[in-house]
Amino acid sequence: MKTLILDNYDSFTFNLYQSIGELGGNPVVHRNDAITIDDVKNLDVSHIVIGPGPGNPDTPRDIGISEELIDYAARENIPLLGVCLGHQVLCAHFGATVGRAPALYHGKASQIDCDNSALFAGLPASIEAMRYHSLHAEESTLPDALKVTSRSAEGVVMAVEHASLPFFGVQFHPESIGTPRGMDILRNFLNNRRSHISQLMTENIDENEREKLFQEIISSPITPTLLAEAVRVLREKMITVDLGYDAIDTCGTGGSGKKTINTSTLSAFIVAACGGKVAKHGNRSASGNCGSFDLLETLGVNIALTPEQEQKIFDELGIVFLFAPLHHPALKHVAPLRKRHGKKTLFNLVGPLCNPARVTKQIIGTGNAADADLMAGALHALGSFGSMIVTGQDGLDEVTMTAATTIRTVTPDGVLTSTFTPSDLRLPFSNSEGLEGGTPQQNAEIFLSLAQGKGHESHRNLVLVNAAHTILMAGISQSIDEAFALAKDALFSGRVHDLIINYRDLTHRISS
Repeated sequence: MKTLILDNYDSFTFNLYQSIGELGGNPVVHRNDAITIDDVKNLDVSHIVIGPGPGNPDTPRDIGISEELIDYAARENIPLLGVCLGHQVLCAHFGATVGRAPALYHGKASQIDCDNSALFAGLPASIEAMRYHSLHAEESTLPDALKVTSRSAEGVVMAVEHASLPFFGVQFHPESIGTPRGMDILRNFLNNRRSHISQLMTENIDENEREKLFQEIISSPITPTLLAEAVRVLREKMITVDLGYDAIDTCGTGGSGKKTINTSTLSAFIVAACGGKVAKHGNRSASGNCGSFDLLETLGVNIALTPEQEQKIFDELGIVFLFAPLHHPALKHVAPLRKRHGKKTLFNLVGPLCNPARVTKQIIGTGNAADADLMAGALHALGSFGSMIVTGQDGLDEVTMTAATTIRTVTPDGVLTSTFTPSDLRLPFSNSEGLEGGTPQQNAEIFLSLAQGKGHESHRNLVLVNAAHTILMAGISQSIDEAFALAKDALFSGRVHDLIINYRDLTHRISS
């Protein structure tokens, strides 16, 4: 680790140097007019701090290469912290207006609130902070890319965090003795898991360093906050598809160890046949069973589509399947490490939360209650309100028919938990054998039979119940009974089967 501190001709730079040195940040200091970006490249730094100063962020002489340094850090994905003037430069660089603060602060401490930013991890909701400033970033002018993570009692912006880059700004002085939790803030910056995850998934990193970062990340306890940060990183790096519509996603996480039919895939077609807009994100199976894209390939669907082709298919049919490897090239840097590790990690939970269409509503299945809590908490932090995490109490990663299902619904006020049983729809319970699937070929035969309103009742009820919950989530119906009736009608009318055939044929026509 090596930290560049850009000195904007301020005596507090010495305090920053001491604090970061004590934390193992290996700081080096350069004046803002005595170093070039080429010099910075040669330093090979892991972190950058743009320090405080007596000047104005709009005056080039006062800030030297500060803005060039921000651009360089953005290109190289280097974590960056702006302190006081550095914070103002960061805000102004992204388009904010920096003006006169409501009150002059010179060596005065005040209480500030702390949001759930990675910078304030482990801190209370309010802390004391030392302030030296007469200017401030005007909140009404901040771009969407900068999220306010702290304010003073009078509403002055005290900290910001970039939405996709590992960039932070603090108007106060964390290095001051007047900020008792300042060392914790600097420690969080240096040890920010989000920046580590981002670096892990970049090309420009030594493989030994990648291995070290991977071990550091997986050794940390998985929390909803950490999972949300990892999701934000992957979402920034993924190849997106603009559907022009906020579709919904039906996604199982797999890993239940059970050979099942492709419930969420058929459920997606049923929802689309009922008028819902669906962008289902998926992959081949990693466990030797039959993933959604194993099934689609067996059915003859062309899965190698460009984002433009995916958009056209969605426009015509109201449904599209997004093949994860084509949209998440950054994960290829982690795949060998995960394979060597051979155990479940944070990255097993990240993928299902990173739909390339940037959907805000998902119904995600997992057979593990602890994972369900983590994903629900992460979706809440990400603002995916209305999404559901379903956990079969028999270990199935979907709404099940052999036992009760725990449903976690993400709302602005938190995560609400409810329970569903087949008897809620006056349906019989099934035995586990009645829900089994098999090879991709066997699952394809079951799939097409069910799509025509045929097949075993236990399979059919399983699919219809899952489709009904998605229809309800999508707002197409107002009750689970009505949603179930809509799903059943779509299946028995032949609309679902017709949609499957049309989808298969269109994937070939559109790419020829």
